[in-house]
Amino acid sequence: MLRGHTSAVNGVAFTANSARILTASADGTLRFWDVARANSARTTWKHGEVVYGFAFYPDGRRAASNAWGGQVKIWDAETGRELASWKAHEQSGVGLGLSRDARQLVSGGNDGVVRSWDAETGKALRLFEDINDGRANAIVFSPDGTRFVAPSSRGTAKIWELDSGKLLHTLKGHTNEVYDVDYSPDGRLVATAGIDGVAKLWDAQTGTELVKLDGHRGPVYSVAFHPAGKLIATAGQDRTVQFWEIPSGRHIATLLGHDELVYNVVFAPDGARLVSTSTDNTVKFWDTNTGAQVLSIAYDAGVFGAVFSRDGTRLAVLPMDGTIRLLNSSPAEQRVKEK
Repeated sequence: MLRGHTSAVNGVAFTANSARILTASADGTLRFWDVARANSARTTWKHGEVVYGFAFYPDGRRAASNAWGGQVKIWDAETGRELASWKAHEQSGVGLGLSRDARQLVSGGNDGVVRSWDAETGKALRLFEDINDGRANAIVFSPDGTRFVAPSSRGTAKIWELDSGKLLHTLKGHTNEVYDVDYSPDGRLVATAGIDGVAKLWDAQTGTELVKLDGHRGPVYSVAFHPAGKLIATAGQDRTVQFWEIPSGRHIATLLGHDELVYNVVFAPDGARLVSTSTDNTVKFWDTNTGAQVLSIAYDAGVFGAVFSRDGTRLAVLPMDGTIRLLNSSPAEQRVKEK
């Protein structure tokens, strides 16, 4: 267990070698931890405001954060020294993404604006079209890094070309906030999850709606593609996780077991397991081939999310009590550890 934050942890990321993790919290700090030394943070950086968006550079030496006051900062991960800081948004900053080549940062805010910045210096590069659709909730890059999609609080998601700044497509069809978005592994599809109770599949090249995934009773909070692109998982307020076939959109299974809303779903890198987190204070492991629940772990608080290390050997779980729980991602190993 990693302790040190005094409020909920909003995000976590592993270094490429899975040896360290970066956490961002509502307490206004970011912390850099050695996985092997799970009792104290290696460095602590004070952003000063609630941190919602952050990005870890591939070299593991730098990170960037986007916070409630609209300030974006770049940090030295080893020392916690602030390398650059600038006012990115007139209202709170929420989304932040780092391009695949680590040369550009893209930020989104409650002011409805999306901007790009030099990832070394923070110099302003481009003002993307004002989305005029409420806050830009997240920045998600395509697998090849040439495009990104930003969902909004007013029912749309927009796909931009990174280097030209051209708005390629506006994905219209939801009747309320688009809460989550994901690219398929081959970059040909985009999935959106909406507060209107549906998820949708879109052609990422044309912006055409392909399939409406209509099976939840209430808001859909999370959507994730299987690493092989063969299915998609959705989760929401109705306490269920649902599997859908790609590209047909055929409903495959409804996974039951949570007692309250399911906030997040994430596939293991090898695709064999799915992890779901819920306000019922549990994290559950599911077999993606059978849909069977293989493990459930209970905590003292609702669980906001979970992130796998790149090699799939570890899982960072985020209860809403300010701690971070590091698990062996194998359910069999975890059973032994929990006993």
